[in-house]
Amino acid sequence: MVPLELVTFEALDSKVQQHTYHRQLHRTSVGPRTSRFHFEVGRTILQRAEVEAQTAVDVLEAVLLLQQALALHDEVASESGVRRQLTVLAGDYCSGQYYRLLARAGQHALLTELSRAVMAVNEAKMELQNVVGAESTMSLRETIEGELLYTLARHYLGRDGATHHQIQSMVRAHIVATEMVKRRLPTYFTWRQAYDWLGDALDELLPLPANTLWAPISSFLTEYLRPTQKYLEAQAYAEGNRG
Repeated sequence: MVPLELVTFEALDSKVQQHTYHRQLHRTSVGPRTSRFHFEVGRTILQRAEVEAQTAVDVLEAVLLLQQALALHDEVASESGVRRQLTVLAGDYCSGQYYRLLARAGQHALLTELSRAVMAVNEAKMELQNVVGAESTMSLRETIEGELLYTLARHYLGRDGATHHQIQSMVRAHIVATEMVKRRLPTYFTWRQAYDWLGDALDELLPLPANTLWAPISSFLTEYLRPTQKYLEAQAYAEGNRG
């Protein structure tokens, strides 16, 4: 088995796609889109915990499948007709495969903890429909995007407050980057709030000493977040001038 640090995103994405391949989903382009962010953070957690390679790969695949199941169910409202039905089925299919992988790996305790995480995510999604205020919105979005990673870290690394805070910072930065890519800024947050949140995350996480938990993914974080930060800086400046 290849050591976990040598497992690439492309290789694991290919395995995830194999787990969920169905010709009807493939023909209609409905199916999982593996999250590079969740791959990088999840792999680092499992590396730091020194989880045996085959178990770690199974767990990482399962978490990525579950993340995509939750993301696919979010897309249901924007679809219609057959695509709407297929999106629901694709999400359920991912959930079933996640369960199978963890059961096969004997990760019953983690399975229970992730089930609780899914409950927390779904509760946050319901609350998000009526929430008011940027901070409250961001807090709920953190749960939706980060709860699986928080659960993985607690299971393998214990309840370390510093580690949780660092993952939370990365999740906030990921949310800001995602909102910009989807062109939804400044719907939920102002440009300034988004810029400040992203800046706080980068200041805390980069540059990283070689012996820190997140050092293996520092180059990914830099490549992923720096372009977003530069763009947000210009938008926040313009927003301030307009104010």
